[in-house]
Amino acid sequence: MMALMHVLTEADPELDPDISSGDTVGTTRAALDLGLPVHFLPRVGSPDSEDDVLGGLAPVAQPGPTVWLGYIPTPERYAQVFEAARERGLHLLNDPEAHLRALEFPRAWPHLRGLTPDSYVIESPAQVEEALDALGLPVFIKGTVLSRKSYGWKACVAETREEARTLAEKLLRTARFSRERVVLRHFVPLRRTGEVMEGFPCSREYRLFLFRNEVVGEGYYWPFGDPFGPLTPAELEQVRGLAREAARRLAVPLLAVDVAQAEDGSWLVIEVGDPQFAGLSHISPRGFIQRLHAVLTGA
Repeated sequence: MMALMHVLTEADPELDPDISSGDTVGTTRAALDLGLPVHFLPRVGSPDSEDDVLGGLAPVAQPGPTVWLGYIPTPERYAQVFEAARERGLHLLNDPEAHLRALEFPRAWPHLRGLTPDSYVIESPAQVEEALDALGLPVFIKGTVLSRKSYGWKACVAETREEARTLAEKLLRTARFSRERVVLRHFVPLRRTGEVMEGFPCSREYRLFLFRNEVVGEGYYWPFGDPFGPLTPAELEQVRGLAREAARRLAVPLLAVDVAQAEDGSWLVIEVGDPQFAGLSHISPRGFIQRLHAVLTGA
């Protein structure tokens, strides 16, 4: 039997959703309610974090597996927290290499061929033409880490070569999205729901969290709920099967996988990520933490 799962969190210690992300607060509260050890990380740039990213946290009495709940860190910060936590007996589930393989799509793409739309990674606007020759138009364009869906359809989808160059140039200038690389993706029409979120049309899409290929959380991606109703047993099998295959190929212990339905009824992987820094969508915070802890400890 392993020790209790520990939680490192960037939620405010007062659990104020006006200060911390609502998902981070909700999951942290769930961990506290379940009696798990929770350690609050100091804010980046605060006096407590200047000399120690863990704010002077002492070694824990019972070392154990650890999950970090917070905001997407730089690769350097993730490595620093990973090493500092390990020195105190806190073993993050994803090492720095696995974290980046989940978070940065250019690292994941070679493993996901056949599960997700064809993609082309560029590092300069001069490569846009070559990418379009391979993928055609329209094309979906995103950064290494994030897309710009919150800015609307036209911030992600280019229908002309000029639009593609403009979007790629803008993303390359936005380091927090691109990390100096941009991804152009073959456009696959998805099954739309009729809802629009911040100018972006919603599709039938689900988010799954997996630990070592076992589903520890799943739910509809968009906030409105699935207008087509719950997944049928056959659909659920397809969605989970795709997520598990993505996890198997990537060999990332803790992985987020977004799976969507195309207009023709087929399912495909849209995106992968690190659940430590992913929104919950319709995933239950308590259910996720409880299930993950049970899988880790054999409870």
